[in-house]
Amino acid sequence: MSWLTPIKNGSLFVKYKWLTLLLTLLFTVGISSGAQSLYFDSSYKTFFADDNPQRLEFENIQRTFTKSDNVLFVLSAPDGNVYTPGFLKAVASLTKDAWHLPFSVRVDSITNFQHVSADEDDLLVEDLVDTTVDLSAEQLADIREIALSEPLLKNRLVKDGSGSTGIFITLKLPEESPYESSEVGDAALALKAKFQQTHPDIDIRITGSTMLSHAFSTSAQSDGETIVPLMYAVVLVITFITLRSLLSTFISLIIIGMATSATLGVAGWLGFYFTSISSIVPTIVLTLAVADSVHLLKTMQTLMRSGLSRNNAIIESMKLNHTAVFLTSVTTIIGFLGLNSSAVPNYHDLGNMTAIGVFFAYFFSITTLPALVAILPIKQKALTTQEKKKSPFNSQSIAHLVTKHTSVILTITSVLTAASIFMLPKMESYDEPLKYFSQKIEFRRDSDFAIQNLTGIDTIEIALPSIKGSVAEPEYLAELDTLKSMLEKQPDVVHVSTLSDTMKKLNRSMNGDDDTFYRLPDERELASQYLLLYELSLPRGLDLNNTVNLNKSSSKVMVTFGDTNSKRIIEVVDITRNWIKKNSKNFDQPAIGSPSVMFAHISKSNIDSMIEGAAVTFMVITLSIMITLRSVKLGALSILSNVLPSLLAFGLWALVIAKADMAVAVAATVTIGIMVDFIVHFLVKYSKYRQDNTTQEAITKTMSMVSGPIISTALILISGFSILALSEFRLNWVLGALSALIILLATLFVFVVIPAVLTKFDRDQQKVAQVA
Repeated sequence: MSWLTPIKNGSLFVKYKWLTLLLTLLFTVGISSGAQSLYFDSSYKTFFADDNPQRLEFENIQRTFTKSDNVLFVLSAPDGNVYTPGFLKAVASLTKDAWHLPFSVRVDSITNFQHVSADEDDLLVEDLVDTTVDLSAEQLADIREIALSEPLLKNRLVKDGSGSTGIFITLKLPEESPYESSEVGDAALALKAKFQQTHPDIDIRITGSTMLSHAFSTSAQSDGETIVPLMYAVVLVITFITLRSLLSTFISLIIIGMATSATLGVAGWLGFYFTSISSIVPTIVLTLAVADSVHLLKTMQTLMRSGLSRNNAIIESMKLNHTAVFLTSVTTIIGFLGLNSSAVPNYHDLGNMTAIGVFFAYFFSITTLPALVAILPIKQKALTTQEKKKSPFNSQSIAHLVTKHTSVILTITSVLTAASIFMLPKMESYDEPLKYFSQKIEFRRDSDFAIQNLTGIDTIEIALPSIKGSVAEPEYLAELDTLKSMLEKQPDVVHVSTLSDTMKKLNRSMNGDDDTFYRLPDERELASQYLLLYELSLPRGLDLNNTVNLNKSSSKVMVTFGDTNSKRIIEVVDITRNWIKKNSKNFDQPAIGSPSVMFAHISKSNIDSMIEGAAVTFMVITLSIMITLRSVKLGALSILSNVLPSLLAFGLWALVIAKADMAVAVAATVTIGIMVDFIVHFLVKYSKYRQDNTTQEAITKTMSMVSGPIISTALILISGFSILALSEFRLNWVLGALSALIILLATLFVFVVIPAVLTKFDRDQQKVAQVA
C-alpha cells in the first residue's frame, strides 16, 4: 500500500525525527517501569510443569510424609577422627543451631541420633552422644561401633574410613514466596561462617536439595555480574570495528538499551519472572537487537560512500533492507516462540521474553534508528581503490571460486551430512542437576566432596501403602525388608532406609538387646506395640513422620545414590517398579519420586517435545519465506540453510561431547529462527538481482551487497553466544556454545553451499519474481 511506503522506507521518521525520538523514548520509559515487578524464583520446581508426571508423583509422596527439602552440612575432623570429644561437641553445637534455620522441622546428626537399648523390661531411647559429660575412650569406641553398624546412620551420616560426618536438616518450605530457597541458603551460609569463626580447624561444606535451588540463584547472579557487562563490551567493540563510526555505534547502543528496557518492562507487566535459564534474556536480546541496526547502518554507509546524503542513504537502506529485516525478525520470533513446546516451563519464559525483545528491536530499528541518523551528524568518506583491495572479503573472487568448484563443495557437504547423521545416535540423552554447575561453583565442589567422603545427594523415595492398611503387618514388613535387600545390591546405591530396620532394632531391644532377636516381629500386635512405645519415647521433631504416615498405613523407603548419573537413577526406578509388580502382594499402589527422578526424566521429555516444536517452527518459518519471497524454489532452498548447519553442528557435538541435555534440544529451535536471517538477506537480494542477470552475476552482486552486514552480524551473534558459553551454569554454556557453532556453520553455508546450489540448479535465464 502506498501509505505504508513512508513507514517502510523510514522517510516518515526522518521527516519527523525529533517527534519520533521523543515519542519512542517516552514509550520506552513508560513501559519499562514494569520491570520493577520482575523477581527471581530459584526453586528447582520451576523446571517442571504443574502436570509433569514425575512432579505429580513426588508431590503425592510429600503430601503423605514429611517434605524432603533439605540441607546437608558435611563436617570433616581436622585429624581425620570423627569420634573425639572436641569434634563431637562441635557437631552437637551445630546440630543445635541448625534447628534455627528457616523452615527447619527436623535435624539429624550422629550426636542426636535416637539410640535404642534395653533397660531390663523398659525401652530406653536417648541421644547416641551425650556431650554434657566427659566421654571416655571406651565410650567413644562404643559410639563409633554403634554408628558404623547402625543402618540408619552408615553411609548416610557417617562412613567407615572417612573423617567426615553429616548434619541433615529437613525443611518444610511453605511455597508462599519465590525467595524461600534463597532465604534458607543465605541462612545456611551465615551459619557456616559463624561456625568457622569458633571452629576454624574444622572443614565444613554444604549441599542438599535446597542448596541446589540456592545455587541456581547465585549462578545466575554471578553471570549477571560478569557475562552481561562483558557481552556489552564485546558487542560494542565489534559493532564499532564493523561500522568504524562512534556515532553509528552510539545509535546501536541506544537501540539495544531501548529494546532491552522495553522487553523487561513488558515481561514485568505480563507477570513473567526470572529463573536460572530465563535470566539470560537480556543477554540474548542484546545480541539480537544489534543485528538489525548493523544491517541498516552498514548498508547506509555503503550508500553514503557512493555519494548519497545521510538522510537519503538511510531511506534507501530501509528500502533495500526492510523486507529482509522484517522477515528475519518474524522468523526469529517464531523460533523463540517454538520454545513453548518445551517440557521445561523455564524455556517457555526464555522464548516468550526473547520474542518480545526481538519485536522491540525491530520496532525501534525502523522508527528510532532513522530518526537518530537524521539527527546526528554522521559522516562517511568514500573508500579509496586501495582500501577496497584490502577488503578481506572479495565477493567476486568468492563467487568465482564457488562457481568453479560447485561439484566439490556439494560432494563435501553431502559426505559431512551423512557423517553427522551417523554420529547422532551416539549422543546420550540425560540430565544431572549437580553437573549443571562448573567446579568453580562452591555448591558443586561441596557436593562432590560429600559424595566422595560421606554420602550421595541423589535419592529416590518410594511410598508403599499397605494393602491391609497397616505397616505393622508381618508380611508387609517382610516384603519391605526383601525390597531393601534388592535395592542395596544395585550399583551406585550407597544407602537404603526402611521401617524394617527400625522394627528389627526394636525387636532386639525389647528382648534384652539379644542379637539373635535382630529380626522382624512375628505378630502384628507386637509390631504395633513396638511402634507405639518407640514413638512415645522420641523427642519432638525426631518422630517417624518422615518414614511412616500418620495413620500407620504407609511407609517410605529412601534410596541414596553415590556417584551416579540420571540414566542409572531411571534404571533403578524401573527395576523397582518391575520388582514390586512381579513380587509384591502387600504393597498397594506404590509411588516413586524425588527431585533426582524428576531431573532424570526431563531431558528425554524435553527432547521429545522440542522435536515436535522444532518441526512446527521449521514449517512455519519456511512457509513465511516462501510467501514473502513469492518463490517456492527459493523458499525450499532456505530449508537447506535451516537443516544442514544444525545437523552438522549436532554431529560434531555428538563426536566431541557425546551428551544431550535439555539445552541441546533448545539450541536447535532457537537457532532455526536466528540462522535463517542470513539466508533471508541473501535470497531477498538474489531474487532482485536475478531478474536481469545470470546466476553468477546475481550471486556476485548479492555477495557484494550482503557480505558486509551478514559477516558483521554473524561476528556479533557468534561473539555474543560464545560469551554466554563462559557461564558457569552448564545449561547456559551449552546453549551459548552450540548456538555459536550453528551460527558459524550457517554463515559459511550461506557464502559457500547456497551459491553452489544456485549455480547447480538455477541455470535457466528466467526471471525470478521480484520481492516487494
